[in-house]
Amino acid sequence: MRLSRGSSAWLNRTCRNPFPGSICLEAQQVRLNPLVAALCGLAVLVASHAAQGTFAASPGFSGKAGQTCTACHHPASPTNDDAKAILTGLPTDWDLNQTYALIIKMTGGPPAMPSPQPQGGFDIASDGGSFSLRQEDGSKLRTVGSPPQEVTYRPDGTYQREWQVQWSSPTLAQRPAPATFWLAVLAANGNHVVATNTTDQGETLDSSDHLSIVVPPSPAALKAWAALPLLPPTATLAIDDAKPDSATVQGRHADANATQVAWSLDGGAWQQRDQ
Repeated sequence: MRLSRGSSAWLNRTCRNPFPGSICLEAQQVRLNPLVAALCGLAVLVASHAAQGTFAASPGFSGKAGQTCTACHHPASPTNDDAKAILTGLPTDWDLNQTYALIIKMTGGPPAMPSPQPQGGFDIASDGGSFSLRQEDGSKLRTVGSPPQEVTYRPDGTYQREWQVQWSSPTLAQRPAPATFWLAVLAANGNHVVATNTTDQGETLDSSDHLSIVVPPSPAALKAWAALPLLPPTATLAIDDAKPDSATVQGRHADANATQVAWSLDGGAWQQRDQ
């Protein structure tokens, strides 16, 4: 038994060393002080409680910011096929105010172990629209951010390798733009220790994969945006008393969606400028 630093114990020695400089092997029987044993048990309980609080703390690893599952889960399994991320349900181009059911799954990786060993996890993020969950998935998954543009798993969501999330496309509050999706998946080998730290070897020999997909807005969405009535621009007219025949006009857009401004003075020809 290994004693922690500062522990107390009584050693029952059965060997003596009669010759200076010689090596003596001793059989030692270690008995922990009951108080030390109780404190060790309490420390285990505290560590377990803390680990439960941080288990599945997986947002921020979709690849959107660069990091994926391999930031923690390494080295990868050398004896299994590499995992492959699969994302289905995204349209070729997104329409306004639509909700799409996305299926996240994986192939390959270590064989899935039965519950309560974890089988896998994922993190998905987007830079447009918002994610939501089905009611039955609230105990397994969680959204991140406001508006929620990321979804990852809870501890109860690790006993499977396929999940479903919902993505709602943007509205006309902003000009329609391509939406990028980042997804990272992990095929776990089941050796994860809930009391995770850098030495428990619970995040090794898994297999991870990631992907990114860009979905442009549909022609109908762009047409709807172009047909929106714009707020009129603001303008001011300044006349120089020293030059009564000249005037200075200043103006600016009042609508963030406007890309061009046009003006006419005293019924003259219209002039325009891109903004």
